[in-house]
Amino acid sequence: MATAETTATTDATTAEETNPVDITIGAYDAATQPPSVPVTFIYAGVTHQRNVNACLDAAGAYDAAATAERVIAVGNGVKYKIKLGALVNLPPEPEAPGPVAQAAEEPETDADDTPAT
Repeated sequence: MATAETTATTDATTAEETNPVDITIGAYDAATQPPSVPVTFIYAGVTHQRNVNACLDAAGAYDAAATAERVIAVGNGVKYKIKLGALVNLPPEPEAPGPVAQAAEEPETDADDTPAT
């Protein structure tokens, strides 16, 4: 059973700070083991994506509210790691080089370095 993706700015901050982590929670995926939700965290210009284990209720059904609380807790850890520099944006992939010009072939020479005949 999948649920719709949720996008929100979630306040994953401490009392000392007012800079929230932007969190986007994707659709619940019961097929993953353990069941999880894909999450995107954005803080201080750094984007971090990962799966977070989903919370289930006593009957085994997906609990979106409890999962959101868990995601906020994970977001606090992500924020801390970004502050420490442990999580950073990777540089973009280098562009594929264009065609390489082939070097002109050296003329064949004899053992004494004179042009071969």
